This record gives sequence, structure tokens and C-alpha cells, in this order.
Amino acid sequence: MVAECHDRLFAVVVGGAQSWVVRHDRPMSIQFLSLTDLPKSNFSRELVGDDHGGVPASVIFVEAAPGRGPSLHKHPYAELFFVLEGEGTFSDGTDSRVVGAGEVVIVPPEQPHAFVSSGEGPLRQIDVHLSGRFVTDWLEGS
Repeated sequence: MVAECHDRLFAVVVGGAQSWVVRHDRPMSIQFLSLTDLPKSNFSRELVGDDHGGVPASVIFVEAAPGRGPSLHKHPYAELFFVLEGEGTFSDGTDSRVVGAGEVVIVPPEQPHAFVSSGEGPLRQIDVHLSGRFVTDWLEGS
């Protein structure tokens, strides 16, 4: 075994294969969180960007049982939905569309929208709000 140090990285060679290992003796400015570190709401966990050094986005990690989801609402910023598992029905208040794993939904600022977990299992998705805090105008009962 041969070890070679370059600032924070160590090159470690074992049996002819080289790997790089990061030293952790100095604090990093990158934050690392577990989902369990985030506050829980009805069917999700929420990361508020402003609470983490002024990050200009907020994220909702959704795990909604069938029949669950937010009622019609809008935001003054765009929102992106990344569907990971399950099936959801999205609505703009007039029309609706069913989406599934691997699909992305883009909602522009001020566009009314709602979704409900409409599959047989839970809907898992990541919702990215392009704002450091959540600002929601509920158009129907929340």
C-alpha cells in the first residue's frame, strides 16, 4: 500500500488499483442532511432554502398515500415536480393529466395547480420550488 497526500485528497494504491480518499479534518461548507432531519408535514418532508444559508430553492419530498395531495393553489415562482414512483393526477383547475415515474412536471409562476396520488401505491416525488421559502396562495380548501 502506498499513500500520497495532495491537500485534502489522499491517493491510496493497493495492489495496483488507485483510489482517492477525502480527509475530513477541516469543516466543509457543503451541508449534508438526512430526510429525517427535515420537518415533516401531512405527507412530505420539507427543506426551506432560506434556513440553509439562503439557498434560492426549497424542496418538498413527497410520499403521498393514494387519495392524498394538495388542493388547488399557486405560487409566485416556478415549481418543478420529479415523479420517482407511483402515479399522480395533476390538475390546473380545468384539465387533468396522469403522470408516473420518470416524468417531470413544470408549473410556471402564478399557474394554479393541484395533484393527488392516484395509483394503487404511494406517490413519491420531489417538488422543487424556485424560491428560498414557500409562498402559497390556496385557491381551494387546503
